Amino acid sequence: MSALQTAQLADFARRQAFLGFGPDDVAALQFLHTSLKDDAPGFVDAFYEHLAEFEEMRALIEQPGLLDRLKRAQADYFDTLTSGPYDADYLQRRLAIGMAHSRVGLAPAWYLGAYSHYLVGLLPDVIARLGTDPAYLLPAVQALMKVVLLDIGLAIDSYIAHRDQQIARLQDYMNVFTGMPFGTLVLSSDLRVLYVNRALVDMLGTGSAALQGRTLGEVVDAAPLQTLLSRIGEGRPVREATTLRVLDRPNELAIPVGLTLSLLPDSSGLPGRRLLMVVEDLRLQARLETDLLNAQAVAGIGSWHVDLRTGQAQWSDEAYRLYGRDPGGPASYEVFLDAVHPEDREEVDSAWRAALAGRPFRIEHRVVRPNGSIRWVESRGKLQRGADGRVVKAFGTVYDITERRQASERIQRLAFQDTLTGLPNRTLALDRLQQALAQAEREQHGVALLYVDLDHFKEINDTQGHLIGDQVLAEVAGRLNAVVRQRDTLARLGGDEFVLLGPSDAASAAQVAERLLQTVEQPVVVNGVRFTLNMSIGIALFPEDGRTAEDLLKHADTAMYRAKAAGGGALRFYHAGMSDELQRRLLLATRLKAALHGNQLRLHFQPQFDLHTGALCGAEALARWHDADAGWIAPSEFIPVAETRGLIDELGDWALSEAARQVRQWQEAGLPFTGRVAVNVSARQMAAEGFVARAVALVRAQGIEPDCIELEVTESSMMQEPRKAEDMARALVAAGFVLSIDDFGTGYSSLAALKRLPVTKLKIDMSFVRDMLDKPEDHTIVHTIISMARALGLRTLAEGVEQRAQADALLALGCDQMQGWYRGPAVPGDEFAARWLTG
Repeated sequence: MSALQTAQLADFARRQAFLGFGPDDVAALQFLHTSLKDDAPGFVDAFYEHLAEFEEMRALIEQPGLLDRLKRAQADYFDTLTSGPYDADYLQRRLAIGMAHSRVGLAPAWYLGAYSHYLVGLLPDVIARLGTDPAYLLPAVQALMKVVLLDIGLAIDSYIAHRDQQIARLQDYMNVFTGMPFGTLVLSSDLRVLYVNRALVDMLGTGSAALQGRTLGEVVDAAPLQTLLSRIGEGRPVREATTLRVLDRPNELAIPVGLTLSLLPDSSGLPGRRLLMVVEDLRLQARLETDLLNAQAVAGIGSWHVDLRTGQAQWSDEAYRLYGRDPGGPASYEVFLDAVHPEDREEVDSAWRAALAGRPFRIEHRVVRPNGSIRWVESRGKLQRGADGRVVKAFGTVYDITERRQASERIQRLAFQDTLTGLPNRTLALDRLQQALAQAEREQHGVALLYVDLDHFKEINDTQGHLIGDQVLAEVAGRLNAVVRQRDTLARLGGDEFVLLGPSDAASAAQVAERLLQTVEQPVVVNGVRFTLNMSIGIALFPEDGRTAEDLLKHADTAMYRAKAAGGGALRFYHAGMSDELQRRLLLATRLKAALHGNQLRLHFQPQFDLHTGALCGAEALARWHDADAGWIAPSEFIPVAETRGLIDELGDWALSEAARQVRQWQEAGLPFTGRVAVNVSARQMAAEGFVARAVALVRAQGIEPDCIELEVTESSMMQEPRKAEDMARALVAAGFVLSIDDFGTGYSSLAALKRLPVTKLKIDMSFVRDMLDKPEDHTIVHTIISMARALGLRTLAEGVEQRAQADALLALGCDQMQGWYRGPAVPGDEFAARWLTG
């Protein structure tokens, strides 16, 4: 290796160190190279297509074979720019390529256009291929900027070296300057133009005759030269970046240039000295810098540089924007720290001081802009040390990560927060429960878990739609959350199920449960519709009822179902027997579903009689179930199971169809059944859309008309939504059915609403009939119901009549009909026909 090459290599190493170009950057560039290895030809073609748009450039590069050679060399140039290694061979190749372009005659400004096109085309692909994850994007962009700046310096070195070779080879400087790609002037000591080359004429856009012999100040604004003239000395050229403005074109932008001013070596005597001015056109370089700044803006990446020896700092325009400061304003560590959110300053300052001690500088923090807005940024930096190991410079980037942080927070909320109510979700509830149990285990205290479920909430979803149901749930969640203590955890498990974690003993748990029950005493109003709600609450205690989160949750759920089975609107504490009962109910639900599908249920028919004549006037269809293993199962046991397990609709439809089938059989047999068969209809059926059409279809499918069927509905189901119930009742009557109110007196009825309903009969609940002879209050209730029905023009039927005395008392009070064991139990259809329909 020659002495010149050794010196060049040493200078190359110093430049790498100055730019902080190290192994991490090489690795980042090679990673980038692998990602972009197929794109270099596209960049090369775009660059030479750009050059071919200019006539003077086209004349230089369209020589036979030259364009292909230049393209191959440029493709190799771009390829090795990111592939490395960055050693002596790399250096010599870069200098050789720069020298080749200089010899062809491509001016540096045109050569710099390669970098502009390269970066403008490359950066979007970098972002597209690497994504916006700063772990990949930032190192690649930083390394790319460093190697581009390194190569720009080598390119300029090549042109300067070529210029020096020409000067050394040619004695006549006129010939040297004429062939130089830089704008060149030879000036007298009073700045009179003695010589100007073609490159400068082209740059200024004026003829050489207009310059020759005139002072430079007559053509351009010479004020920027005064600083250079004051600094010029023997054998030491001076250089400065500035602008030149052509005086006769004041409306045009000033030209950014690099000026180098030196004394020509063959001058003698001050009056006769000659000055050499080399003018480098920096317009494309300025455009390149603008493109870099634009790329930073697109990527949301700002850069900064701090000289720790002088305390001077520089920020890119994007860094100023991220910090909410005006570009060009004060830039220092203190200004930066002032922009950091007050809550993050200590952490950021500690990270910076740790970096000065040798640790990597990388931290996420908030920035408060002067307008009060807050952004999240990631600051990264590298430090450069001098020969003595002390930090002398630092440079790095600042990256806007607000959207990433917001996305992370959204994911966090989705993972642990219920989106409808804003409460903790099942995952977070279980996590907190496990933590609470672990703490209770250590500190030897209790924990109570409350399992909350809304009663009959599915009816709201079925009748009003899930949108209304969600609004009701959100309102209920807000009410519940308003009465729990701040240290407790209220969470939504899903649907209409909630849990509350917090009380430490049975007494406090009961108090909290009572407060929760009181929150739904007032109706919930959504879109003008009032919903009356109840809740069932089950309570399990640690450690009595379980030592794990799973056991407590299961047992609280069991207790809640016990409260629901008792009628709802209540709380129940768990005890061991509930699990056995729950298992039986679950088994019963499974068997009931199988019985429905396997045609194992049967209808029995209980006769109804006219109290005045004693004649048969109708029958009520009652479901009966005989299980092969368990034997007869009472309706009072399997009907609630059907309601809680979602089987009541299917059971109701089966009963209606089966009753119609039995009526048709009696008709086909010519049996004289002139009354109607009464079939119970659940509240869910009455609330379901399309029930009228389904009921008509079920009856007619068995070959009879709806006027043979009496539908019994409970007063509570008709009073939940009176307006809708009235519309449904009128539609059923219009279809041919007859309606009666079942279990009258056990619920709450509005007489005004009852008056509007097209019902024909009130059925007096057996609980009043059973004790009416012994309890005056029950006798009074029965009397009142009969009197009210007579006033409304309705007939009455008493259920559960078991004695002759009860029948006589009812007749005396004016009751119309009766049913019960006194006259006959419920029996299968063929037995009913044999006993009551045949002479």
